[in-house]
Amino acid sequence: MIRDKVQEILKSRGRSQIDLANALNVTRQTLHYYLTGNITLSTLEEIAAALDVEPAELLRTGADQLIQAPRATQDHAPGIVCPYCGQIIRIEAAKTE
Repeated sequence: MIRDKVQEILKSRGRSQIDLANALNVTRQTLHYYLTGNITLSTLEEIAAALDVEPAELLRTGADQLIQAPRATQDHAPGIVCPYCGQIIRIEAAKTE
């Protein structure tokens, strides 16, 4: 999911995962580890910054919708499921004034 979106962004910019790994100062193997589900919010933010996109952009599907948690939340807010604890992490757009 995140890996596919990162690949899409990199491809559209003529960059590779090695370029991104170098920008993050990590190995290609570490980047692969991050992109295959073992990612923290801070790492997601670092990857987004290196790609010059908002973190939420990395969570969007091809249909331009946030990836939905497989089980419903009480208020049906968009979210993802933490791969470690199974809790839903709600994704909300920042409020602008």
